[in-house]
Amino acid sequence: MDNTVGGTISYRQVTSGRPLLAATSNINHYFPNLNFTASWLFIATWDKVPYYNNLQSRCSYQIVLVSGGSLSFVMMNYGNISSTDHRFQAGYGTVNSTYYFSIPVPDENKLFNSSNVNVSGRWAFRVDGGPEEGIFYPYGDEDTKNPAAYFGSSPLIPLAQPFVYFGFIYNQLYLYPLSS
Repeated sequence: MDNTVGGTISYRQVTSGRPLLAATSNINHYFPNLNFTASWLFIATWDKVPYYNNLQSRCSYQIVLVSGGSLSFVMMNYGNISSTDHRFQAGYGTVNSTYYFSIPVPDENKLFNSSNVNVSGRWAFRVDGGPEEGIFYPYGDEDTKNPAAYFGSSPLIPLAQPFVYFGFIYNQLYLYPLSS
């Protein structure tokens, strides 16, 4: 992904308001019987960002980390993803790939129509190490803008609240673009 020539990569941390209520509702719907309440979100959005060397391509997707005490979830929201002739992979992974999931679609532009929670374009995962079980959240003016100099990645981002990811507690993270 190359935001030096177009598109925006942004992120925000949310500790109150409608996005928390929406995440609470979504997670309780996708993972019933947890009685979950979201207390923190980290929302990263790639809005109309082109691939390297292809200014006509535009990709929009979003990663939402959702935390509520000891329960943690990752939601991936896929909008329009341009085709590429490069290898791509969508999903999540941990350091050393101890835990990972690759979304099983034949090509990147099918991400918009696929799901594991019956909402086209959305994939949701419980990532705290517990048992396995309009889609974009708000973004824009209130977000911190990622510097274009990072070519889709980010500097180290301190988190307002720790995020439990497969038994490990993280207080900071980096953004990395959709692999291609």
